[in-house]
Amino acid sequence: REFGFSVLAIDYRGFGKSDGDAPSETTVYEDARVAWDWLANRQPNPAKRFIYGHSLGGAVAVNLVAALSEVATDGAEPPTATPLDHVLPAAGLIIESTFTTLADMAKEVTWVPVGVLLSQKFDSVSKMAKVNIPVLVVHGAADRFVPLRFSQALYDAATAKKRLLLVEGGSHNNSMRAGADDYRRALSELFGLGAQPEPITARRTPRGVRG
Repeated sequence: REFGFSVLAIDYRGFGKSDGDAPSETTVYEDARVAWDWLANRQPNPAKRFIYGHSLGGAVAVNLVAALSEVATDGAEPPTATPLDHVLPAAGLIIESTFTTLADMAKEVTWVPVGVLLSQKFDSVSKMAKVNIPVLVVHGAADRFVPLRFSQALYDAATAKKRLLLVEGGSHNNSMRAGADDYRRALSELFGLGAQPEPITARRTPRGVRG
């Protein structure tokens, strides 16, 4: 809100207050695309659109941007393509506390069933090269659920303009609060949001920020 943005947040089918069966990789991608089409029709200016995903939502956000970027770059016509797709989809992508693939994540936890691993990939790292808009990758250095090396790997795989923000003391859910000043600065410098940054000769590089 400090930058004057409205926010569209959704619960996938089977999540939160949304009805439906247990979600799958296919259905969460579909739901994100439906939400995106709704937003794009109401805000047709890509310069005023940003895509954000946290944790599992990061994988969904990466997939959405990769798919939209392919349409914009190649002119491909998937069944859901609209005229709005043939431009860069948004001004930037922000992913926070997310992982590379579900298989990688399963090595860190014990609750992912084998059947899920066989059918659900959530392979974000292989899609990062398709993302053709600026990317801000954020991770709390104290995240006990998702190792920060996953965000490092996603950052390394990105080929567009990018920045990695590691938040000292940030957990899985509070990086935006724990690193508020550096978070705002990274948004400003990468995406040109808010006040213009100080001249580089006078500006202190935030700890944990890579560009």
